[in-house]
Amino acid sequence: MIKVTVGNNVTRKTIIAGSDMTIAEAFAEAGIDWNGYTVTANGMTVQAGAMGGKISDLGLGDTVSLSAIAKRDNA
Repeated sequence: MIKVTVGNNVTRKTIIAGSDMTIAEAFAEAGIDWNGYTVTANGMTVQAGAMGGKISDLGLGDTVSLSAIAKRDNA
């Protein structure tokens, strides 16, 4: 089991992920939209094509922080 903190610019939620949960599934379970945002895992950028990858395959241990950050011009 992996303790995952999922968040964006406004909110955060902690969930417990099984070894087969994908990054996209973690965002869905937390109720946080990631489309159109820059997604990071422990500060490292996650490409859109990797959102279907398993959290456990990231090799970040048993505590992971996933963030969907809005980066806007003139913000």
